[in-house]
Order: sequence, then C-alpha cells, then structure tokens
Amino acid sequence: MKRILLATDLGVMSPFIMTYAIDMARQSHAKLDVVHIVEPMGVFAESIINAYVPSDDLKHLRETGVQHVMSNIKAQIIDHIQSDFTDDDEDYIGEIQVLNGEVSETLLNLVKSRGYEYVVLGGHNTVSASNSALGSTASKLLQLSPVPVMVVPISRFNSGMSTQGESSFRAV
Repeated sequence: MKRILLATDLGVMSPFIMTYAIDMARQSHAKLDVVHIVEPMGVFAESIINAYVPSDDLKHLRETGVQHVMSNIKAQIIDHIQSDFTDDDEDYIGEIQVLNGEVSETLLNLVKSRGYEYVVLGGHNTVSASNSALGSTASKLLQLSPVPVMVVPISRFNSGMSTQGESSFRAV
C-alpha cells in the first residue's frame, strides 16, 4: 500500500494541512503517517537548565522528561484526530510518531528508510525578510527529498483564521 508522510509542527494551521493530507491519502488509496519532530534544546536553553536545575533532578529530567513530553504530544495528536475527524478519515491514518532530532534531517531519513510516496507539510506561518513563504524545513525538503514534496499554502487560510487559536479540523 502507498504511504504518505505528513510532517506537522502542531501549529494553528496544522488542522488544515492534515485535512489536505487526508484528502490526498484518500485519493491515492494510501495510508497517511503523521510525524512531529521535537528538536534538541539549544545551547542557551541547555546552559540555563544546567545552571538552575539540581544535578539529581537534571539526571531524572534527561532520562524520563523528554520521553514523557513526547508521549504527551503523541496522545494529543491522537486525541485531535479522534475528535476532529470522522471514522472514515481515520481509516487513512497510519502510524503516528513523535521523534527527537533535527527536523529536516530526521524527515529525510524517514523518507529514505520507509519508502514514502510523498511528503506533505505546511509552508511558513509568516513571510520572512526574503519574502519567501517557505520555512527552512520546506526549503530543505524541496531541495533534497528523493520523493515529491507537497507544501500546503498556509497563506490562503490566514485571512479566515481567528487569532483566538481555536480551530477545528472540520473547518476546511
């Protein structure tokens, strides 16, 4: 069976991007695997934690804290899918993963190792100084992916979105 990879940042536009991806899976008779990647802490955050968290707590945090957060993120994704999509939509959902790593590199490794037909992700929430609507992850994937990458244009949804942060997957 064909497989499509949806990379989500869990941002406010994610419900709309997931709707596109499920429609794509339905039309292609494919399974949609969903992945969210948690990037490692930066040097500044790491130094703050090292300075203010006692060493015993720090050891526990490193051993169990990240896995706990990743489990909670996965549960949140599953809850959103179950509450905001129909059973028919859910039939197209395959594996849901929350991984730790650099986003572009991790996505490229997944694509190469799992045999995905397509990658789906959103552009960027804001236009950068270079007037590009693509974020760095989308740009890297478009350049380096061995399979087609579909970048869902987020800007078409921004005009109709509430800034309250409340959205529904069924709103599209």
